[in-house]
Amino acid sequence: LFSNRSSVDEINIKELKKLVEGDDKTQLYTAFDDVTEGDYTDEQKETYIGSLEKSCQARKQLYLRVGAQVMLIANLEPEAGLVNGSRGVVIGFEIINETENRPVVKFLNGLTRLIVHHLWEFDIDDEITVKRSQLPLILAFAATVHKSMGLTIDCIEVDLGDTIFAKGQFYTALSRVKSLEGLSITQLNFDRMICDPRVRGFYEALEKK
Repeated sequence: LFSNRSSVDEINIKELKKLVEGDDKTQLYTAFDDVTEGDYTDEQKETYIGSLEKSCQARKQLYLRVGAQVMLIANLEPEAGLVNGSRGVVIGFEIINETENRPVVKFLNGLTRLIVHHLWEFDIDDEITVKRSQLPLILAFAATVHKSMGLTIDCIEVDLGDTIFAKGQFYTALSRVKSLEGLSITQLNFDRMICDPRVRGFYEALEKK
């Protein structure tokens, strides 16, 4: 787990390359972005679409390979436990037509699913909406602390060093793992353990009672 996305991307790319050395079976999925019709210039349209890189978890380009660890970024089948944050491994690709295929993922709960495109929509204003269509997956050899919220993980390696920047990140990261035996801390900087003043005030008030 890392606090910043750049560190996560670096690890994910490195681990994916380990799977593809000497192999040409890497699959690339490129998102389709669009903006609803409205009163805007071509330059504004490009700005709207560019905003997706920050507002949408789905990546513009997604590289996958058999053996890649992945995480769902949309609720696929909540009733079956396949929700935003569910993790799995790519076990193959199913051919859809002459030019397309889709990944098959086996999730940690034992279920196997063919993954198809998902649509994300973000309102710019009352009339304009920007959209991205992409597979609802991200690589998950590494993940951000924010993305790990709500997950329970058997074993984690977590960076609690200088990159920690937000209140509660220490707690969120450490509380993901089931036991101390499954926890490995690669960097630790207590100066980055940031407490929300409101939380501190709450507990100080309790001590005075």
